[in-house]
Amino acid sequence: MSTIARAEDRPPSGFPGNEAEPLGEFLAGTRWYWEGSKSHILEFEKDGKVDLDYWKYPTDWKVSGHNEVIFTMHLPTGDLNATATFTEDRSSFSGTQFRGGIIARSPRAPVEKFTPLAEFLPGTKWFWEGSKQHILEFQGGGRLHLDYWKLPTDWKVTGPNQVTFTMHFKTGTLNATINFDDDRSSFSGTQFRGGTISKSPRAS
Repeated sequence: MSTIARAEDRPPSGFPGNEAEPLGEFLAGTRWYWEGSKSHILEFEKDGKVDLDYWKYPTDWKVSGHNEVIFTMHLPTGDLNATATFTEDRSSFSGTQFRGGIIARSPRAPVEKFTPLAEFLPGTKWFWEGSKQHILEFQGGGRLHLDYWKLPTDWKVTGPNQVTFTMHFKTGTLNATINFDDDRSSFSGTQFRGGTISKSPRAS
């Protein structure tokens, strides 16, 4: 009997076959643009948990097929399942939502090329809306300093290139959001009470 595999028995070139890393091992620690949104990053954590910013209930992931994963969200009233199916080259997935409907194409997020944003920002200074008279500083401990902000204001990384500012009033808090360019040379965003934060390049 010939030991030469027939062409049709071999996996297509460039696609994972039997020699590919098992899906469960491949996914652990990877991050994905949920339904194509760079503002919502889904992470397959190594302990079998799933992290997505607006999922408020504990959610697990488990491999359920060759290219398939089941998400299980644990609600107070019981569990709900969603299913994600990966393309053969594992570059994206789509699937079925917890309550029906479609999970749109969700491509893999690039492996971080830079120092994590939370480590990169402390101590940096930025020309607020391009003004050399108003310097915004990301301080250690999650604090912000800008000369004419008179109330305590914190910063927190909320996405791969996104930071949320929280200003603390006696009556409550207000949030503003900024998004950095891919090369982290500047940011822009949305003000505390709406409106636009115009381009703010790095000062130091």
